[in-house]
Amino acid sequence: IRVILNKQSLSKSNYTIEYTNNINPGTGKVTITGKNNYKDKITKTFIIKPSSIQGISITRKLTSLVVSYNIQPNLSGYEICYNNQKKVISRNNSTVVLNALTKGTSYKIKIRGFIKIDGKTYYGDYSTQKTVRTLSK
Repeated sequence: IRVILNKQSLSKSNYTIEYTNNINPGTGKVTITGKNNYKDKITKTFIIKPSSIQGISITRKLTSLVVSYNIQPNLSGYEICYNNQKKVISRNNSTVVLNALTKGTSYKIKIRGFIKIDGKTYYGDYSTQKTVRTLSK
């Protein structure tokens, strides 16, 4: 962070910075407090988007795939996209079953988390895409 006052950058010795709630997805806060000849204080909020989903494992079945992943704190849910067509929303579950699939067919699967703040949805990046084939017998 750079602090600018009247178009001049302040030396770091003239202010302190304090972060609050800046680790998990949601709303973080930063407070800058002046020191020495600078006595003002300002607080700003910012959005922390979800990080990429990790720990994805997929169990193959004849006409379904069971997708498991590591959940993240504070998320509103997850979006599972397969074959870039249909999306399934899962609300803070660590497993979702994709049903009514075709036997012996390859599916490309990726997942991203999302959080809703003040009526707006913020998405994290999609996970690395995995290609899995349903069982043929």
